[in-house]
Amino acid sequence: MENTSDTEFREISDADFNKLSSALTKAGYKDGIAEGRDAVFQSGFDTGYSDGFRTAFEIGKWSAMRGLVKQKEASISVPSEHPILDAPEKEHHQFLKQPSNESVDEISRRQKEYIAQITTTLNADLKEIKNFFE
Repeated sequence: MENTSDTEFREISDADFNKLSSALTKAGYKDGIAEGRDAVFQSGFDTGYSDGFRTAFEIGKWSAMRGLVKQKEASISVPSEHPILDAPEKEHHQFLKQPSNESVDEISRRQKEYIAQITTTLNADLKEIKNFFE
């Protein structure tokens, strides 16, 4: 038979164990959520950065070629304005045009389609400039 002090010690130990277990479970849960959130944010950032860089690169490349040809080659007709090249920067970002509840993958897919579309359009509209650099 247990004495009163052993029973009290076991009750206190069980209570302490339950408190400690609960606290550690909550801390582990919070850490897991934070790590998962960080991984998702990092993945979304990486995708957005890549898409944004590719968009800016294509537009910058064509803008630079147009500027160089305009300065150096008078025999080529160079439009002083172009709706894609002269559009405000925010017009080129598909995530600004879509509902915020869309997945990163869906927005990225649309951004890639947009890049393909503007590349095709610029190749057609500025064929003389493209040919000059080939």
